[in-house]
Amino acid sequence: MQPHAPLPPSPSRPLRPARLLALYLLAPLLLILEVPVALHVANRPETGLTVHNLTIRTVAPGGPADRAGLLSGDRLLALDGRVLDTQVDYHTALADRYDLAPRAYRARRGGEVFTARVEPTLPARSRIIWSYGLSLAGLAFLLMGWLILSRRSDVVARYFFGLCATFAFFLMDVPDWPSPWYMTLKEIARDLAVMLLPVIFLRFALYFPDRTHLTPRTRARHRLLLLPAIPVFLLSLYAEAARLDPAESRTVAVLQQLAGLYFLTYMTAGVGVFIGKMFGRDRPLRQAKLRVAFGGLVLGFVPFILGAVLHNIGGSVRLPYQDWYGFSLVLVPVSFGLAILRYGALDLAYVVRHGLVYTLLTVLVVLTYTLLVGVLGGYLAARFHGSDLPVVLLTVVGLTLVLNPLRRRLHAGLERAFYPSRLATREAVQRLVHDLAGLSGDPEAPRSMLARLHDLYRPGHVALFLAEDGALVLRAIHPEPPSPPTAAASLPTASTLGRVVLAAHRPVYAEELEGLDTADQTDAPTARLLAELDVQLVVPLISGRELRGLLTLGPKTGGALYTQADVANLHGLSVQAAALVEVARLQQARLERERMETELSVAHRIQSHLVPRAPLRAPGLHVMGRMDSCREVGGDYFDYFTQEDGSVGFAIADVAGKGVPAALVMTSLRVAFRARPPPAARGRTASSRC
Repeated sequence: MQPHAPLPPSPSRPLRPARLLALYLLAPLLLILEVPVALHVANRPETGLTVHNLTIRTVAPGGPADRAGLLSGDRLLALDGRVLDTQVDYHTALADRYDLAPRAYRARRGGEVFTARVEPTLPARSRIIWSYGLSLAGLAFLLMGWLILSRRSDVVARYFFGLCATFAFFLMDVPDWPSPWYMTLKEIARDLAVMLLPVIFLRFALYFPDRTHLTPRTRARHRLLLLPAIPVFLLSLYAEAARLDPAESRTVAVLQQLAGLYFLTYMTAGVGVFIGKMFGRDRPLRQAKLRVAFGGLVLGFVPFILGAVLHNIGGSVRLPYQDWYGFSLVLVPVSFGLAILRYGALDLAYVVRHGLVYTLLTVLVVLTYTLLVGVLGGYLAARFHGSDLPVVLLTVVGLTLVLNPLRRRLHAGLERAFYPSRLATREAVQRLVHDLAGLSGDPEAPRSMLARLHDLYRPGHVALFLAEDGALVLRAIHPEPPSPPTAAASLPTASTLGRVVLAAHRPVYAEELEGLDTADQTDAPTARLLAELDVQLVVPLISGRELRGLLTLGPKTGGALYTQADVANLHGLSVQAAALVEVARLQQARLERERMETELSVAHRIQSHLVPRAPLRAPGLHVMGRMDSCREVGGDYFDYFTQEDGSVGFAIADVAGKGVPAALVMTSLRVAFRARPPPAARGRTASSRC
């Protein structure tokens, strides 16, 4: 078996300037701006009202605004003597005010203008918990978007980061500053985020969860989706610059209607695309990922929306732990990030298992920190009149050291308790790997491996392809089909399948090929092989940077997908199988080399008997010769002998070339020369009698 030339790895694309700015400027900036907001959550004055377009929208029952006599629908005219013309003026007047001093709200109710004295209070515990929940959710969006974009640069990663950064901007909030210019810029940024969110969401829904390679025409068509947002945003800029009164300006009213229609249309279209993909039957792998993402979407947004509604209507209706519902939003970026980062099928068992592990891990960390810092640290600080900082530092360092080993132990414990079949499958694969190591010289080892893999996973087929002379050749298949495959008998290593699995360096679903390949479409040999064998999963056998073979598996009996555990086990098996293929190739090369050396040695002995071995003695003449070839055989030739008439004939020749071909010519030359030396070949000595 001759090794083919290694395929060049896919070149890593350099970081684009926009991606660099997003990763190392925008995301850190949002994180830094959140710090002062988070620090003031517990002491931010609470007035008990919400304002939109200078109109009071809600008044908390029993809150400071309610006690001051303000009602929903009142129009604000001034705050502490500062005239309010726009919503930006209102936010500027409240910026950087964390004192509890009374505030004078001048308002209009119908035709009456009055002043209400509002005495702020510290926020209630429920408000603090809700605010921290939103901040944590915003942080989760930002970190997950950053993680995805740092690992992937495709269109799905870019739009996912755009969504995450937008949600983080709204959830984490940006601190206010008592400067009209600053607050105007913040309002413009907010308007821009509101305008971009629908189109980003729609385009993300079009691409998620696949790695989509778009043609220039498709890219141009998708860019047109941004067109409706441009005039709406320009109108909002005009309204900000002209300081139009939102309650009286018709331009602002039309702008808000257009923005609402645009937002609703695009978001509805995005949800429709998402649901359509989720119920499509042609892409089971995509369906599995979409179900995981949809589950996170529902579990994240439904409690959040319910909690937000309950907070807005006040304390008349309360549900258990409703103050904590904002934390549920963390599930949204986590579920989408999991669907994007993890290749293969995201089965429910995988999600539940990892969710249990990290939930238990979080509980253990919190309990340990509380016991060591809260109890032990507090006791030591009180007993020795010192600080509990050393206990805090030691606890953090200790938790950091034990976190990963503890996670592995939790995984193992949960598998033994709740997932014994998964553990049994992994142990069976490990036994197969161990047995294969002892069968490296057995020609039946490949068939034995395929039969045992078939017993483990029950695929429609499992086939082994090995690399030979630039092609992947079918060597074994189980079970044997009624008729030998034709299109699947051989596949060029430079085909779509060969390129993708070598670049991915992991098991690849057939469904993933289109997204992972950099070409516009799958080539014909790959398409024929996938169709003829009904391939669902491809496992590469890679040694170093060379593709030595492939394992292809058909769909499982019953229609189940290969799970994350299956893919991980097969990946581990492929490493051992690739080593066995490499050992077999080297052994075959060694046997071939030994065979050639044996043949050359025999040829050398034969050739050495074709030239005279003893000197020739004749009256007046003594001839002797010796030949030392630089190779085992060659084209050097000499001969001498006595002819029938008593004359002596001899020859010296050098055949052009080296090795076996030259030796064959030399042998033919000797036979011809001895049979009847041509007169022209005779020298002066040969033509005379001695």
